[in-house]
Amino acid sequence: MNAVRPYVLPDGSTVQVDPTQPLPEVVVAAIKTAVAPSVSGLMTAGSDPVDQGTAVMNLFNDVSTQAEKTGKDVILVFQTNSSDGLVWGTIASGKKNGLTGINGNASKDAIVAEVQAWATNRNYEVVVAD
Repeated sequence: MNAVRPYVLPDGSTVQVDPTQPLPEVVVAAIKTAVAPSVSGLMTAGSDPVDQGTAVMNLFNDVSTQAEKTGKDVILVFQTNSSDGLVWGTIASGKKNGLTGINGNASKDAIVAEVQAWATNRNYEVVVAD
């Protein structure tokens, strides 16, 4: 899992990724692009629990796929709708259904700080979809 590997960027070029190091910015940007449709789907899922559940699982699968491609676990911070309005939430590869135990937060800065503290000792890459 810790072997250096090629990561294919959206333009077809490759960059070498060392899972023991922070991901290169071009890879982080590619991850944001890859998960953007699922983040958007979650924002538009509406209030139907089945639609919401499907949208969450799609996002979890996208994040997990990116973790497999990079060899590094990923925790995504993203904005979504809730009964309280717009909030920032998280989803992480390698966790059952992506759950981290980090509650949604209306403050992007607050949740990013909490996520960075959570990720530090777990070797997760923090990706903020904004």
